[in-house]
Amino acid sequence: ANRKFALEIDDLQPRGVSYDPRVLGYVLTGDHGAVHFGATVYWRVRDAVAYAFLADPQTSRRTREIDAFPKVEQAVRRAFQRAAIHVSARKDLMAIRVTGKDQIRRDLISAMNAMLGTGGSMPFAVTVENVEFSTDMLAWTQQAFDRAQRAQSEADQLIAEAESERAATIAQAREDAARIVGSAEATANEMISLARVRTKPIEALAKTDPADRRVVLYRLWRDGTDRLFQQAHATMVVPDHENLRVLLPTAPPNTGEDAAEAPDVPVTDPRPSKTFQ
Repeated sequence: ANRKFALEIDDLQPRGVSYDPRVLGYVLTGDHGAVHFGATVYWRVRDAVAYAFLADPQTSRRTREIDAFPKVEQAVRRAFQRAAIHVSARKDLMAIRVTGKDQIRRDLISAMNAMLGTGGSMPFAVTVENVEFSTDMLAWTQQAFDRAQRAQSEADQLIAEAESERAATIAQAREDAARIVGSAEATANEMISLARVRTKPIEALAKTDPADRRVVLYRLWRDGTDRLFQQAHATMVVPDHENLRVLLPTAPPNTGEDAAEAPDVPVTDPRPSKTFQ
């Protein structure tokens, strides 16, 4: 049990140009491809007594050298072939050749030990410890596989660039959205504050007694008149029999470079835009 044996297996490697699997030596993959397998299997005797009795049941049960049981090597070889066929059928070429070698190695070891164990189909009381395998593709499929790998690499690069651009676009969109929302909230708060200021006199008027309402109305009228006078650039008072008519031209006087081009409008224009009576 302390000895470790190595067995090279090349049954699944090509020996010539043929479509016969026994000559060409390939296994089928899960994506309808084909691949060659070469391997070195490292195994150890798990139970020496069981190994001696199960290895060569046709001969007499007597003490022999451990290397004198060729049927064990045949069993290990058949176990690897069956394991390679079953494992390859569940994987694609990319996994077998590039991305999934470690998992395939573990699957091969597990499948072989299941067959060579006591309850397996070939119970030879040995344990497979490691499998070092290599793969090769059929000559007429290697170029297609290389093209597929290049295409996959280019696709991965484009996907990475698209993901980077998508992340940058999302970040910029979130920044713009935050700025727009902040500006809208500030404008809304300003409009609400202004509306509250403008409605305070109305609220005060609604809360006053009928006797004091005339005084409040007079204050509102005076405040409105003051604001109106502040907006006017010129004021003209014209007597109109019993009433007093005030003309408030709101067009500002022309100054600077625009004064030469714009027509001169006198402050006593008889067509004011606002009239307070």
